[in-house]
Amino acid sequence: MQVIYSNYISLIAIVQYLIIKQKSLISTLSSLLTHLSACDKPQEHPFHRSPNINKLKLLAYYRSTLETYSRYNQLYAETADYNSFWGTALSFLVFSYILLIAFIIYLLIISDAAFLVKYVYSLILLFHVILLSTIIKLCGDLLVNNEKITQIFYRTLAEKTAVVTPMALKVLGKHQI
Repeated sequence: MQVIYSNYISLIAIVQYLIIKQKSLISTLSSLLTHLSACDKPQEHPFHRSPNINKLKLLAYYRSTLETYSRYNQLYAETADYNSFWGTALSFLVFSYILLIAFIIYLLIISDAAFLVKYVYSLILLFHVILLSTIIKLCGDLLVNNEKITQIFYRTLAEKTAVVTPMALKVLGKHQI
């Protein structure tokens, strides 16, 4: 039983780690978007020669853009790896926790156990509800951050460069190509 709980605690730690990485990437993408917004002409491709951008700044921008894109790809690959590993375990977790919680509620309501036994079962129920709620919330935050990263990334591509993809159009709210 201790092994099961330690695995779920490690899941919580992994998801929290991915959320921290996502927030860092969101911050980097937002600063790149701010840098792109500083161009004189909003539709000007940032790689074109501009009097406001000297060659060193342009090279630094190239480098930071490539590093950010690389981090973006690595994060999605890492998330996909974790998803393939934890997907089945999470399905089993939710199913087993719902059964366990239903059983404990049944014991609390129907059984004629002593008050102390019901109190212990209430604490066990509370622990499992909190653990399940924490895992669901963290996994939900992971999905929300993935969507936020995708929106910022494609908005940057669509608004500030010449690259327009169907996903970028969807993010911008246009339904026709």
